[in-house]
Amino acid sequence: MIPRTLAIIFTYKCNFFCKHCSMRASPSDSTVIDLSLFKKAVDDAEEIPSIYTIAISGGEPTLFLNRLLQAVRYAYDKGFNVRVVTNAWWASTIEQSRKLVSMLKNAGLNELNVSYDDFHKPWLEKYGGERNIVNAVRAAIEEGLRVAIAVVRYSENDIINRSYIINLLKKNNIISENITIIEDYVYRFGRGVSIEPDIDKKQYNKQILRLKMPCNEIGTTLAIHPDGTVMACCGHIIRDKAARIVTIGNLTREPLLDIIKRMWRNPFYWWLSIKGPYAVLDELLKVDVESLIKKYRIYSRCELCRLIGTKYEKQVINIFSEKLEDIVKVLNIAKLKT
Repeated sequence: MIPRTLAIIFTYKCNFFCKHCSMRASPSDSTVIDLSLFKKAVDDAEEIPSIYTIAISGGEPTLFLNRLLQAVRYAYDKGFNVRVVTNAWWASTIEQSRKLVSMLKNAGLNELNVSYDDFHKPWLEKYGGERNIVNAVRAAIEEGLRVAIAVVRYSENDIINRSYIINLLKKNNIISENITIIEDYVYRFGRGVSIEPDIDKKQYNKQILRLKMPCNEIGTTLAIHPDGTVMACCGHIIRDKAARIVTIGNLTREPLLDIIKRMWRNPFYWWLSIKGPYAVLDELLKVDVESLIKKYRIYSRCELCRLIGTKYEKQVINIFSEKLEDIVKVLNIAKLKT
């Protein structure tokens, strides 16, 4: 549970309104982080040697371009690897793409993450469509940036998937070792809460196997909201009603290092990290987890955490208060095994 990445949610504003968005970002929400708070987050991160990357996401950070450029420059000057996540609305022509990417690169950007899938597609068409993805990736590769294209799947019949992106890049003669394609299935949080992925039995069984695994995000990727709230993970739960179980502090009230130290002292987060949310429900609360999985058709650890943070929150608090010694012993044994 060593912090490696600080994910700063730059804004909740987005010019898209994707129906799967777990952040509930929208054109009507103009919340954006104050530059002084962003700088404080970076300054605090500088005191923690394990943090290597500052990831700037949203919402759509490029809607506040001048502030974004200042933020990228500040993080870069402090020695961080800097990543920006975008929907590429600004890339309707190669000239525009090269101009914006050049500005970001000159400010210190190292990585550009582009989101594109069946959910983003109808919104991107308002700004140019698929050519935006091609232009954004081409401009980024020309500037020597690392590029990730994130694809969220809904079913086995999705139009846009990993293979589709590979073919799109090949068709446009974009070939580079600096391009990574990240494929995942929709998470039922935020506006996506009512979406049930239509996946085949083989894929569903794979997801079920992952439910019993430890959470490798908790404590390694910390998220900071525009108001300074710090989360112990950057999962889809962070704007959910259950987010309080992963809320570890606020930068406006105390330094990041103090917040992290308090997280380290909390055995609940170690349990999630070493054993996972399934084990919290199964071993500590003695809940029939398999029945819950079938009842709610759960297929992600984030959804298990939501159950812990809503239906079982009081029980978890009580157990970690009353049986702390026993819990720590179990954790120490688990650490030795790993």
